[in-house]
Amino acid sequence: MTKKIAALTLIVTTFSWAKESTNPADFPLKAHLISTETTRSHGGGTTSSYDYKTGQWSNGTVNQDSLSRRSEFQIDNVIYISPSRCRDTIAGTDYPARLEKDRLFVLAKDKVCKMRISGTREAGK
Repeated sequence: MTKKIAALTLIVTTFSWAKESTNPADFPLKAHLISTETTRSHGGGTTSSYDYKTGQWSNGTVNQDSLSRRSEFQIDNVIYISPSRCRDTIAGTDYPARLEKDRLFVLAKDKVCKMRISGTREAGK
């Protein structure tokens, strides 16, 4: 029994570590990258405060900046919006792609970019 459990664990581990296929035949769709962007929003200063009685500033912390990423791919007449960005893609370019549930897999420069789909909309004519 323990040998079966060990073998099953080995098989599951092997499949979870397996490299994503970069065979173009596995990506039957054509995804056109409409736009990709990374924006930075600033936190608005520090949490330091000035004490008028002593004339001293308190030691506060600096608010961290946050990054926001977004990509839009068009497949046929549907635009898929993803809250992530792939470094290997260039806007205005077509890429082989595959859709699975709420994920979009794009083949770019022999690498697979996995993107979560956060929304869709119909493409304008």
